[in-house]
Amino acid sequence: MFGALAAAVVVAPSALARTSASPSCSLISVATMKAVLGIPIVSAQPVKTPGNPGLVLCSYATAANSEAVQLGFQTKTGAASFANNKKQAQQYAKSVPGIGSAAFYNDAGVSSSHGSLDVLKGTTEISIVAFASLSRVEQLGKKVASLL
Repeated sequence: MFGALAAAVVVAPSALARTSASPSCSLISVATMKAVLGIPIVSAQPVKTPGNPGLVLCSYATAANSEAVQLGFQTKTGAASFANNKKQAQQYAKSVPGIGSAAFYNDAGVSSSHGSLDVLKGTTEISIVAFASLSRVEQLGKKVASLL
């Protein structure tokens, strides 16, 4: 009996191996976005980005704001885009440890109820702009990065 149980314990971790998802607007559902950010998201839709095939852009709406949350993934030039965005933010860029490979918050002219976070996960840049607190936007950044 214990031999079978021990074998199951050894096999179970490999069965739990997780594969990474591809960046897409279906990566974070409306319900998840609502729960993590604490705002009444009612819909999500992809935004067309002609001329930028490496960009996946998703817009999440509330009843009052059609662009309450913008979630973007730059897959072709992610590392370069992240570095460029951080350089442009200069003194307003605040490093945020513990999310992806690197992350920063841009607090230029942003209120406590509006967060902007850039995350580098591997070679993909994740950009989040939301009418939510920085702590909630950071939670979302961690959630998105963990799925890629």
